[in-house]
Amino acid sequence: MALKINQDINILDKEYIKSHLPCTITNLMDIVSKALQSMGDVMKQLEKEDISLILAVGNTGCGKSTMLSSLIDGAESLQKVEHEFKIEVRSRDGAMEERVRTKRVIE
Repeated sequence: MALKINQDINILDKEYIKSHLPCTITNLMDIVSKALQSMGDVMKQLEKEDISLILAVGNTGCGKSTMLSSLIDGAESLQKVEHEFKIEVRSRDGAMEERVRTKRVIE
């Protein structure tokens, strides 16, 4: 059963949240709501000046920063980059082999 953030904790404690809350959209909404409430004066100023807030949420490496950069600087500011890295794998006969892999990313 999911815990209600607003009832169960008064502060945002990352370790508590990770260990006690299932990763659900309901819990995410509760956490975001609590975080925004804790920003108090900042949020009031944003509302007063009719300023929008963009919240980027996702796993490590999913493109949050890339998306925000493209919104700020335009899509033309992004570039494709290839990162080569070596891995060692065990072959069927038990010998270790080194293989080169390439990861293509947009930065």
